[in-house]
Amino acid sequence: MSAKEMQAVPPKRLAEKVCAAVTFQIRRAPRESEILSWENSLPALANDLVKTGLGDVEVLVECKLPGNNRRVDVILCGVMPGSGGDSFVVVELKQWTEVSAIVDDPINVDVTGVPGRKRKHPVHQVREYCRQLLEQVSAIERSPGCLRGVVYLHNASRVHVDDLYGGSHPTHGLVFSQSERDAFLRFLRSRLTPDPGSVSADRLLNSRVRPGRAATALNATQIARRRQFRLLAEQQEAFQLALRTVEESRQDDHKRIVVVTGGPGSGKSVIALELLGEFTRLGYGVRHATGSYAFTENIKKTVCGGRENVSFRDLFGYFSGFGDARRNDLDVLICDEAHRIRERSDT
Repeated sequence: MSAKEMQAVPPKRLAEKVCAAVTFQIRRAPRESEILSWENSLPALANDLVKTGLGDVEVLVECKLPGNNRRVDVILCGVMPGSGGDSFVVVELKQWTEVSAIVDDPINVDVTGVPGRKRKHPVHQVREYCRQLLEQVSAIERSPGCLRGVVYLHNASRVHVDDLYGGSHPTHGLVFSQSERDAFLRFLRSRLTPDPGSVSADRLLNSRVRPGRAATALNATQIARRRQFRLLAEQQEAFQLALRTVEESRQDDHKRIVVVTGGPGSGKSVIALELLGEFTRLGYGVRHATGSYAFTENIKKTVCGGRENVSFRDLFGYFSGFGDARRNDLDVLICDEAHRIRERSDT
């Protein structure tokens, strides 16, 4: 919905609407802390947008990233000043009022008043979100300059969150507190016009999802370098069958399933990893999915020898991350340990 439409909804009702949508998406009720954050943060952002003349900018709330369960607080969608092209701003909203750096730990921060206190540095969160969007969403990959990322601490004075600014990033991790509210609004006006953003939002949501060219080349090289399995006759037969089937599916746009059976230790996961490498080298949009965190971590260690690249991890996910995938988002999904697939999963 647009910022103007959000502003017209009472905060509690707005949080309820977001809660219902997220519950449907993730198949479980969100935490109470999440609901309270929507009730407090979303109206503050909507009011700022309307006040600065950007009431028709489209606001995507709790936008799920492709291929995993991570959700972006907000993506603002609209028109770029000057060029008239699409413009997208990832916004990480924080209600924090006081934050301190942690010595020798640049990835996390100490948040006063938060249970457990230690939280991931929001700039790192925003940069990861932007990286994944740049690499996997074609509408953004084709025009990387259309994307920016910010952290907005709408309750905080700069003096109490100053430690966050040392980690800021000029394009994908700017930090704004309440003290810089005017600067935040100027930034938004530099990236968005008052024109409606619904068309840009539709383009983003309907954009084809696939690995970026740079990540594909890197992943293919890494997998090829780590190639260490020699397929036996029956394994080779299953491997070739899968390659043929995917090519047939691509040509006639008809979905197919290849099921590889065998007892424990028969080499099914070896076939899965060889297929992952081959499909990546051939340029297919491919992911490897399991239903087990421990199993997935072991698989990643096997493939990359413990030296995991940031972009490499996105090749591996969980069954629950693909339940609402759109048609043709991926060319191939390799489901390892498929007996773990279940109708409902909160993994």
